[in-house]
Amino acid sequence: VETFGRYAPGPGVLVVNDGTPADINDGVACGDGGCAPGTTDGRPTYYFHRFAAAGNRDNFTDTTNSDYLIGFQGQLTDTIGLDFGARRTDYKFIELGRGYVVTALAQAAANSGAYNPADPYGADPSVLAGIQATINRESRWQTDEIYGLVNFDVFEMGGGTSNAVFGMEYREDTFVDQYDSLSEARDEFGNPAIIGSAGNSSGGSRDAKAAYFEWLLPFTSNFDITLAGRWDSYSDYGSDFSPKIAMRWQPLDTLTFRGSYGQGFRAPGLDILTAKPSFSAEPVNDPVSCIEAGAASTCSLQVDTYYISNPDLSSEQSTQYSVGAVWDPLEWLDLSVDYYSIEVEDSISSISAQDIINSDLRPDLYGPIPPGLSITRGTSGAIREITAGYANQGTITTTGVDFRANTNFDFGNWGELRNQLTVSYIREYEVDDQRGTVIDYAGRIGSPDLRASLYNSWTFGDFTAGWNINYIDGQANPGGATDVGGYATNDVQLSWKAPWNATMTIGATNVGDRYPELVSYDGRPWNFYLYDAYGRTTYFRYTQTF
Repeated sequence: VETFGRYAPGPGVLVVNDGTPADINDGVACGDGGCAPGTTDGRPTYYFHRFAAAGNRDNFTDTTNSDYLIGFQGQLTDTIGLDFGARRTDYKFIELGRGYVVTALAQAAANSGAYNPADPYGADPSVLAGIQATINRESRWQTDEIYGLVNFDVFEMGGGTSNAVFGMEYREDTFVDQYDSLSEARDEFGNPAIIGSAGNSSGGSRDAKAAYFEWLLPFTSNFDITLAGRWDSYSDYGSDFSPKIAMRWQPLDTLTFRGSYGQGFRAPGLDILTAKPSFSAEPVNDPVSCIEAGAASTCSLQVDTYYISNPDLSSEQSTQYSVGAVWDPLEWLDLSVDYYSIEVEDSISSISAQDIINSDLRPDLYGPIPPGLSITRGTSGAIREITAGYANQGTITTTGVDFRANTNFDFGNWGELRNQLTVSYIREYEVDDQRGTVIDYAGRIGSPDLRASLYNSWTFGDFTAGWNINYIDGQANPGGATDVGGYATNDVQLSWKAPWNATMTIGATNVGDRYPELVSYDGRPWNFYLYDAYGRTTYFRYTQTF
């Protein structure tokens, strides 16, 4: 997949030396030739400047996904089945960025007078070209896996045959995310070496082993229990065991109740565990450091901060349960509703320099500094250095309801019509960062509490026509200062089954070419993580079955 993105000229901090042409003293710039010695305030001038004259920033990306699988499925006997194989997945991502300003070159041009921040369009084109660079990023994730499982009958019970599955897996992951050296670097003032772009390379590998089982116990024809468990071991952080129990009770032919309880985990990602240390002059508030610097205790000052891959990071741990029912009141209608509750402990969170200062000053309110991170103070108590990064700190609690309704109408010679309505409602999505802040994000900007989809298909002979409706509910932050209305898109497609076991499909997603409401999010005109950013997209798909 190849994409192109165009962004506005980058904003950044331009620091010009004392006495140079662009240096400002008492509200007046020095001008051509700079200021005479002894006539300045002895301090550099900081420009918060957008390099509009340099033009837009253009990004080109190329993404390739490959997936190879070879395996075997078969029966050893009437009661024992095997499934084993090997798989490789390969993800490659290359990004090229043009028109990015190099901070040091821009500062040198400003110091020499070749670039005037007050008159950027007056600069010679060769000067504007000379302060720019082409940046790049190359990422690759490769996974090699072998697996095998056996399913077998255990014994007979009141509701039928008790069946079990046992399996094992072995996986090797290799990850590389390489930024160019300029995108990784910072200048002498702690600002990014490339204005409008920054990155921190990471890379590494790990292997994981797993063993799992699932055991069905049919006590009666309408009541059964399933026991399951999975053990995972990672070479870079440790192991976890995830148990689960599920129940099904069918008091009527058309009514089924179900429930489950389980525990799970999420291992920290390789990108977090293998990131290279990076430096940043972080703006923070620390009363002692402010007073030592001769400022008010409420001041904001920059401190040397090093972001690391925390060696003490462990996995997130989750506990979840759900209860629900399935009801088939009519031959052409079936309904289901499920309530779920999930709690995630030891949530992997980004701990900032200010978070560490808060924990150092008020551990009773914000909790202790997470293991692996630290703060170093001098003899006066002023901060000398902070080590920040990711840590296991925080709890996420979410509850909600999922509803589904399916219909199936057979019109004989006129074909068959199928409909599926799916509605998901998030009752709460509460995040407790264990640092004194508890926020329920459900319904806030970026976290809709209601989503729905309606899939419709009509099959007539070898042809199938589809029409899908996708809906995202509106969101609003507390106080109503910012809100976003509901958003719906429509997808259409037409498929034909060919006589040679092939299917040809033509269709369009977001056929109405609808864009969401223009409410800025994360520096973009709308939430690109949540809404469609491509508008109407047409496609043709050919599938061949052998």
